[in-house]
Amino acid sequence: MRPTTRTSLIALAIGASLLVQARAQADVQMFEDTPSVEQLRAILIPESHGGMTRRIEIPRPVDAPKPVQPATATGTTSPPQPDTVSTSGTSAPAAAPAPASAPQQVAPAAAKPVQAKAAPAHDAANAVGFRINFAFNSAVIPPAHFGQLDRVAELLRQEPALSLAVEGHTDAVGSADYNIVLSRHRAEAVIHYLTDHGIDGGRLMAVGKGKSEPLVANPMDGRNRRVQFLRLHPESTS
Repeated sequence: MRPTTRTSLIALAIGASLLVQARAQADVQMFEDTPSVEQLRAILIPESHGGMTRRIEIPRPVDAPKPVQPATATGTTSPPQPDTVSTSGTSAPAAAPAPASAPQQVAPAAAKPVQAKAAPAHDAANAVGFRINFAFNSAVIPPAHFGQLDRVAELLRQEPALSLAVEGHTDAVGSADYNIVLSRHRAEAVIHYLTDHGIDGGRLMAVGKGKSEPLVANPMDGRNRRVQFLRLHPESTS
């Protein structure tokens, strides 16, 4: 490859990367299996889930009812008198004591519903990633990963206003220039797959990240090879 051609490709990849967002690196949620459309939507379109609330019934503790003391008569009372003896010599029966009033039961207070926001599925992630196992020095998508890309296509069909940057990432094997070009070719292969499944290519942007943003500590680790999807905002594509 001629130096001028290689320089042009690198400049194009870097320029596209700067259009995505003014940030160092996306917070990516990696999926080993095929996610649902709702999982993808919750990450790529978080405002579609942020307004959801649910009602949580929290029972409040209720104090045990206190017995109500019988009311006492007002004013002065005379001390109790002993039983009197009748003039006939027989004892008069003592007056039967009045029955004590039963304690009143206090009804427990009704529990008040408390409004609480439902926690989002992924608090920090703003990008979706798949570890597509491209062969060495290849941009051919293995059929085992078609299902993951089909979910992305389904989300794009359901959300016609959504546009995505498709980022290719490599491990650190090889030079920086080589990996920039290879990662972009892999991102373009994903875009071709999506356009072949009815998605407008104008809603997708290929970005080659190369080995610049490893996902794990060891930059040579093959787990750094991946494709990420990041939402494009209108100001990013203008």
